[in-house]
Amino acid sequence: MSNENKSTKARKIIDLIFLGIISIVVGVGIAQMSDSGAASKLEGGPAPVFALEAMDGQRMGAKDFAGKVVILDFWATWCPPCIKQMPALQNIKNDEELKEDVKILSINTDDPTPERTELVESFMAKHALSLDVLYDDGVVSNLYGVERIPTLVVIDPNGLVSYGGSGVLSEGKLRKLIREAKGQ
Repeated sequence: MSNENKSTKARKIIDLIFLGIISIVVGVGIAQMSDSGAASKLEGGPAPVFALEAMDGQRMGAKDFAGKVVILDFWATWCPPCIKQMPALQNIKNDEELKEDVKILSINTDDPTPERTELVESFMAKHALSLDVLYDDGVVSNLYGVERIPTLVVIDPNGLVSYGGSGVLSEGKLRKLIREAKGQ
């Protein structure tokens, strides 16, 4: 076999390997963009009950806001898509028409280190956010089947999960989910 034939075969093998790697990367990317996940399996069922410590030291959970639509936002300070999601949640929190009907619980999933409280408080100040932050050590994330962040869970006024999924949602989509959870 000539060097030219060996070179052509080697190039074909390299091309096939490269295409295989590209296929895997694209497949993983599409899977991560997908709205499905374990959290979506909760839809239609009762929201798991929990209580977590908030930034102010109080313990609270979704059950404390029965009769309201509750949005759980699972996030971390190091997560760019989580940061992208925050302004829409802040706008909904600031909406005077929704204040009586909607409660947003921003569930931080950063590692529970001694520095986490300071890290989260600094993050919230830097991004001018006033969301109610709860600190999760992984227990609540597991209860809600959080596999990726951000994950958003919408709980209707009756305590049933009406939406659960990962990825960044637009403010318009969030408002639509709120209306649906309210039965409108």
